[in-house]
Amino acid sequence: MTWIDLLWPMVTGACLTLGLINLRIAFAEKLRAVRLWFSLSAFWAALASMIELALMRTDTPARYETLLAWGDLATWGTMTSLTAFIWVFFGTGTKWLAVAGSAAYAFGLLFYLGSDGGLFYTGITNLRIVPTYGGASFRVAEGVPNPWGLLAYVGAFLMMAFVADSSVRLWRRGGRRRAIVVGGSLVFFIVTATVQSALIERGVVRAPYLISWFYLAILIAMGHELALDVFAATKLGRELHVSQQRMGLAAESARLAIWDWDAQRDEVWITPEGRAMLGFGPKEHIGLKELSQRVHPDDRAAREAAIQRALDTRSTYEMEYRLMMPDGAVRWISARGRYAQDDNGSTTGIVGVSMDITRQKQTDLEVERHRQDLGHLARVALVGEMATSLAHELNQPLTAIVTNAGAAQRFLARDELKREELQEVLTDIAADGRRAGEVIRGIKGMVRKVDSARGPVDLNTVIADVLRLVRADALAHDCTLATDLEPDLPAVTGDAVQLQQVLLNLVINAFDAMKQNPGEKCRVELSTRRDGANFIEVAVRDHGPGLPPDAPAKVFERFFSTKKEGMGMGLAIARSIIEAHGGTLDAANVAASVGRGARFWFRLPVRIAAATPPQSS
Repeated sequence: MTWIDLLWPMVTGACLTLGLINLRIAFAEKLRAVRLWFSLSAFWAALASMIELALMRTDTPARYETLLAWGDLATWGTMTSLTAFIWVFFGTGTKWLAVAGSAAYAFGLLFYLGSDGGLFYTGITNLRIVPTYGGASFRVAEGVPNPWGLLAYVGAFLMMAFVADSSVRLWRRGGRRRAIVVGGSLVFFIVTATVQSALIERGVVRAPYLISWFYLAILIAMGHELALDVFAATKLGRELHVSQQRMGLAAESARLAIWDWDAQRDEVWITPEGRAMLGFGPKEHIGLKELSQRVHPDDRAAREAAIQRALDTRSTYEMEYRLMMPDGAVRWISARGRYAQDDNGSTTGIVGVSMDITRQKQTDLEVERHRQDLGHLARVALVGEMATSLAHELNQPLTAIVTNAGAAQRFLARDELKREELQEVLTDIAADGRRAGEVIRGIKGMVRKVDSARGPVDLNTVIADVLRLVRADALAHDCTLATDLEPDLPAVTGDAVQLQQVLLNLVINAFDAMKQNPGEKCRVELSTRRDGANFIEVAVRDHGPGLPPDAPAKVFERFFSTKKEGMGMGLAIARSIIEAHGGTLDAANVAASVGRGARFWFRLPVRIAAATPPQSS
């Protein structure tokens, strides 16, 4: 065995190794076509290396011709694969050069079928043994050159021109390293392989074919690129590991659960923090069904509908829902996610984060209870301010009842009361009794401390109830109450008692504001109107001195009051009530062109009919 028998198999093994590595990478990354073309060129080069060794060891011209034909095919396959590799990898260059070069070489190969000597010989006349170092020797052919071999040289030249053009264009785009290393190695291979083959076939030099050896330059260049890719991947892996640690620490500190739902396998990957949050064991399988079973029955349908909507519309979903833990505890979760897709654009599931907001919800409920308690105290204080007026309001129907009853008794004692007159007296007594009852029920509703019960509310009806409560106050202040109510208003969702409290506060404040202007006519105007398709506006206007001109919004600040005896809490509570109903409460001075005074108004959203929740499968 000589050094020739050792080196050529090593070249073959190197080509096969790098070809297999790139073939494996091709099925693991997005640049699949690039790796496939390069691995194919390496396999062709490995075949060329084996043929080169066989050509040096063959002893008959006929076998040499057959092997040489296969060698020509391997050379064409190597160059064509490399050209396609550059086409895809660089994405630059004049494409017709690549196509024309490969086609010209292939067209020349067709003629070896009818020739005794293949593409480069019309016939092989002799095999000469050439001695070399270390006692090794090899055989070379002697024959008549084939003119059709010129097509192979033209094809190789065109492919070389394509690679050079692509490299120059890539250089100009900023990819200088790849243009030099990869493009330069390919140009070197095509030029040296073509020149050396031409010199051998013209009898200028007597040497073995070294096409596979020249391919080693490409192996070194691609090995360098592969090493850089591995280095970059290693660095990226370290950075990703550090980022994951940081993200995990941040998620743990913020009590975040990061999760990824694979819709095809119905499998949820979730961080350990998330498993603990949701009450799952470290190795317990989690699917959409298992998660849904943990969701509170009242929230389950809405959550499933939100997830399905995110998948159908390829959008995000965000919602809060309750979990029923295995120990019976209820936990509030805030979840946000968005759809995930594969390389083909198909939806594969949802990725997102979840947060345990149980403590926040408990705090919010506690704040809401304190707000309701404060609102209740404000209502009691408001009714206390109206005590004199309410007493007057109740005194009128009660006096009327006593007067009518006394008159009826006197008429009965004298036997002068007719049946029709008795019926009329009893009707008046019943009407006055109902009027007194309405006042009492209104007072009880205002001072009763009950949980907020929200439902459909007609704002025009709320205004009518408030007007009955403040009628006596209006008479005491010699004040006119005017209304401009838009008919057939849609209902809003709210607590009628709390909305009465807001309106009572605004009307009483209007009365107090106009106390300072006894010489002017006292007039309070209440109005309702649609504000677009989705809101209703309720306004209360007075004709007093107006709001502080420097900062009208200060009246909504806690403990700020324009009244000497005021606590400065009424309007702040009123605004918090309206905001809790999803609306806004604002105030402004009336324009000078339409008179003096202040205008308060609030906007509430129109009630949306509850939709039937979707049935879960």
